[in-house]
Amino acid sequence: MKIFALPHFGCWSLFIMVSMMVGQGSNVYSQGKKVALLIGVGKYAKDTDWADLSSVNDIELMKTTLRQVGFDESNIITLKNEEATHEGILQALNQRLNQMVSKGDIVYVHFSGHGQQGKDENGDELDGLDECIVPYDSPKKYKEGVYEGKRLISDDLLNEILLKLRNKIGSAGQVIVALDACHSGTGIRSGLKARGSTDIMAGSTYLASLKSYKGTESATLNLDKTSQSDVAPVVALYGAAQNQLNYEVKAESGENFGSLSFALAKSLSSLTGNVSFRTLFGRVTALMSGTSPLQQPQAEGSLDVSVFNLSGQETKPSFSLVSLKNNQLAIQGGFFKGLHKGSKIGLFAEGDTKQLIWEGVISKSTAHLSYAQVSDDIFWDNIKNLHCYVIEDSFSTPPLDMKLDLGVHSSLKELVQDKPYIRIVDSEPEMILKEYQSFVTLRTKDGFVLDSFQMASTADMKETENHLSSTIKKYLQGKWMRNFESTSENLDLQFDLIPVSKDLKAVKKGEFEVLQEDADGQKRLPVGSDFKILVSNNGIKPAFFTLLDIQPDNIINILLPSDNYTAEEMRILPDMKMLIPITFKTGYPLGNELFKLIASDKPIDFKSPLYNRKSNSASFLEKIFHLSLTDGFYQTKSGVTGDNKNIHIYSQSYIIVK
Repeated sequence: MKIFALPHFGCWSLFIMVSMMVGQGSNVYSQGKKVALLIGVGKYAKDTDWADLSSVNDIELMKTTLRQVGFDESNIITLKNEEATHEGILQALNQRLNQMVSKGDIVYVHFSGHGQQGKDENGDELDGLDECIVPYDSPKKYKEGVYEGKRLISDDLLNEILLKLRNKIGSAGQVIVALDACHSGTGIRSGLKARGSTDIMAGSTYLASLKSYKGTESATLNLDKTSQSDVAPVVALYGAAQNQLNYEVKAESGENFGSLSFALAKSLSSLTGNVSFRTLFGRVTALMSGTSPLQQPQAEGSLDVSVFNLSGQETKPSFSLVSLKNNQLAIQGGFFKGLHKGSKIGLFAEGDTKQLIWEGVISKSTAHLSYAQVSDDIFWDNIKNLHCYVIEDSFSTPPLDMKLDLGVHSSLKELVQDKPYIRIVDSEPEMILKEYQSFVTLRTKDGFVLDSFQMASTADMKETENHLSSTIKKYLQGKWMRNFESTSENLDLQFDLIPVSKDLKAVKKGEFEVLQEDADGQKRLPVGSDFKILVSNNGIKPAFFTLLDIQPDNIINILLPSDNYTAEEMRILPDMKMLIPITFKTGYPLGNELFKLIASDKPIDFKSPLYNRKSNSASFLEKIFHLSLTDGFYQTKSGVTGDNKNIHIYSQSYIIVK
């Protein structure tokens, strides 16, 4: 959306500064075991007519992630492809899983695959349709008298099974369900796979009897709101609303994953202590706003309980070594933990970061593992007890996959094909350059038109090239900033939106009324809404900050500093809150908007060109921000490296609606 700053009066001294003591809360943590059932159907039976998915990738990703947060591998059940039949899934839920759990345990159930709507058998759905997950052996098409959906697993049946588990493990345990599927749409967005179908498992007579079977925006299971006291709290997470497609995403390693699975695994991998499912879901929505801007993940249940009842221990900044084979050092930590290809690393004795024993560069990175090449004179027995630390992070973005659909002006191809930040592809493009009747449009895979212009003559080619290059690099800059994350031991800033428009929902938070999320866990802002920003410093040091608004089409709006306040004035002390005396207004485009609060130990000014700054006054992040608009940023294969240890990022996602 375009954010407009409305007129305001006064000066910086009108900021409301509120002293805020950070209290240490106490929590009771479950001593029970953690048990998981991971179901992934990527290849369905041939006679079912379902398209293949990358669901098995999700299961391996989630399995590794769960092990990192306290799940023992012996307590993780996996069902893949032909194992995940209707009978196999129900047997795993009702018998294998049920027999493994006892009082106080934590149960996690994950499904990645297709979703479908079917006939509402008990009349509890407003639209007359049940939401169902599709097992390996459930056909796509309804055939009266032949197949009428008996092998689908409905939301009603899942609720019934979950309630039995909740009763067995009691109020000290937890039940968590994640469904990376959807119930609408068969289309493919630029070649990327969608999970679900518009084919409803019901006969024509039944469908004709419904006033509408378009479904509602809610994709939730309508979890059983039992009044029993000794019942486990339950949380459910969904990849998309019922009337939306749920697309897969491509990771920097080149693998495809379900959008919810990828965001959830990354969010769980970055947990630093005791957080609620509400906070976790906020991180998931922020990540998905970048990978899947047209989807609206949803959540329901007891969102304020602690994630897996984890303790508040902070994660260590070091990484353990896994193995050394053929001069390739494997490290326990991948791009989920900030170990990207090109990152400079060092090996140190545990607890001693002053004496560098070996220094190298990450040559390959997956979600949970990374690799570095070492010389022949390094032996495993000499280094296996050392710890790996990041010396300099690597900052890069892969080339933009572009598809060309050109007519008369085929010479446009010459303007883009040799750019270091563009890769011409025939399938799964991220951007499409299309010509139609002398008009040229540049649009994203999600349908956002970034530019549209008329080609007058070949004499304008240089101007056209510069214009296209500028537009594409601004898009890539927004994409890079959207995905950039960083944490600091000393800096910890957060923000809330304070509603000004009376029609916005608000909830009391301390002495302020902050924007409230809807029942599905999402925060929505209609176009034309007015709001203010409340910044809180929960860290131990003063911090400077800037606030970015990144639109669904990756266009960046710099909200703070503004024309009225300098970067040096954007400073907040520890244990303080600051209400910014500017009223902002939402605008188009519609979709998932990301607000990104960046804290630093020095002023941050993304607006001023570097050549106007005093020597060494610009932070490393500012230099990268401006460098991302140049060809040089994309010409180095290993990325641009630098130290971002004094930068802290806090993001929140909002849905802009009509």
